[in-house]
Order: sequence, then structure tokens, then C-alpha cells
Amino acid sequence: MEPLDPPEAPEPPRPDPVERISLLVAAGVLVLLLFWSIDGLRTLELAPAEQFAWGAVAVGAGLAWFALLAALLSPHPLERLGLVPATLHTIVWGALGIATLSHGLDAALAGLAPQGSPGVEAAREALAEIPRQQLPFVLAAVAGMTPLGEELFFRGLLQRGIAQRGYPVAAIAGAALLFGAAHGGWIYGGAAFVLGVGMGLLVHWSGSLLPALAAHAANNAIAVVEASGRLEVPAPLAEPLLGSVLGLGGGALLLWWALVGGRARAGTSEL
Repeated sequence: MEPLDPPEAPEPPRPDPVERISLLVAAGVLVLLLFWSIDGLRTLELAPAEQFAWGAVAVGAGLAWFALLAALLSPHPLERLGLVPATLHTIVWGALGIATLSHGLDAALAGLAPQGSPGVEAAREALAEIPRQQLPFVLAAVAGMTPLGEELFFRGLLQRGIAQRGYPVAAIAGAALLFGAAHGGWIYGGAAFVLGVGMGLLVHWSGSLLPALAAHAANNAIAVVEASGRLEVPAPLAEPLLGSVLGLGGGALLLWWALVGGRARAGTSEL
């Protein structure tokens, strides 16, 4: 009887040159944005809202640039960061869930820490009464660049990197903890940690960064419009107890539906 040939080892994944060149170009654009925003902060006479927006561009561009360069060490950097399709169900309901959960956390913090955080209050003052001509730039910065950079770095690079080594729970919690630490003191940082866990679950269960990116962008856009005075929360929902119960409970329910319903619909409505 002739000996069987040993099975051939699978070929390692080959890098896609077009994908890598595209990401290198994107990294170059991010570097330009980073230096452009730093130069703007140093040389221009800016209103508080504009200064806040330029800072958001700098932070978002810096984090996104670092995440892209780190991902380029992988054969497939887009997949490494989770920049793959996700179901429309998970994206839409995930965004609604995070926005509702965020409102519940805001209501709870209004009762627990009515004095607020100096950093958060300064941001709200900067965004209050934004002139109409400044609003598009502020929205692009705070609801565009900031979510892009933070999600690529915290959920794409850190969380997925740890999860791929077999520690999904530690990955979600660790990325959320660092995300919370980057957002202020223990009270407001704790609220950011809860949101980070929610977005981390969206990334883990969907296998894609897109639901968390959309949820983060939607939540920041709502926050900017609210802070500018163009959107007012109904009085009963602004009350700390009722607002926190409805927001936290409703947000958790919407996230559950985004995750469970999204898995049931996987492969049917992808973006």
C-alpha cells in the first residue's frame, strides 16, 4: 500500500496591492488633515465652536492615521479593521440603540452629577448657539472625523486585534475602558465606557465596524444639534429619573434587537 501524501499547507493570504495603495493614499490625506488642523488651531482666530471642531479634526485624523498604518501590517488591512459589509438592520437599529442609550446616560448623569464635568461643560458652551454658517463644518468634524478616528482606533484596531487572539470579552471591555478614559473623569468616562461596550458588541456580533461607526456618528450629530439649541428634548424625557429609565431600558432593547435581528437577517441587506 502506497503511503498517502501529506496534505498541502494552505497558502497564506496574499496582500491586495490595490487595497494597500488605497489605504496609503488615505493615510496621506489624514496626515494632511492633521497638520492642517494643527496649523489652524495655532494661527487662526477661531470662535469657540470652530476651535472645538478643529480639535475634533486633529484628534480624529491622528487616530485614523495611526490605525490605518498599523492595519497595513496585516495582509488584508480592511478586514483587519472590520471595514467589511454589515446588514442594514444592524446599522439602523444599532444607531438608534446607541443614541437612545446615550440619552438615558445623559439623564442619569444630570441627576448624579448636576454640576457637570468642566470639559463637558466647556464643549457644550462652545457648541451653544452655533451660527448657521459654522454648523456644517462642526458637524463634519464632530460627527464625521471624530467617530471615524475613534472607531478605527478603539474598535477596529484594539478590540478586533485582541478578539482575534481569542479574548472577545477582554477585547470589548478593554477597548471600552480606554474609550471611556479618553472622555473625561470617572463619571462621564463611565458613561462613555457603557457606550463603548454597546458599540463593541455591535462590532463583535456583526463582524463589521460599520454599525459602530454609524451609531457613533449619529449620536455625535444629535449631540451637536441639541447643544446648538436646534433640537430640544421633550420635558418629561429631560427629567433625570424618567429619562434615564426610558433611555437606558429602551437603548438596551434596541441594541438587543439590532444584534439578534441582524444575525437573523445576515446576508440579506448588506451595505
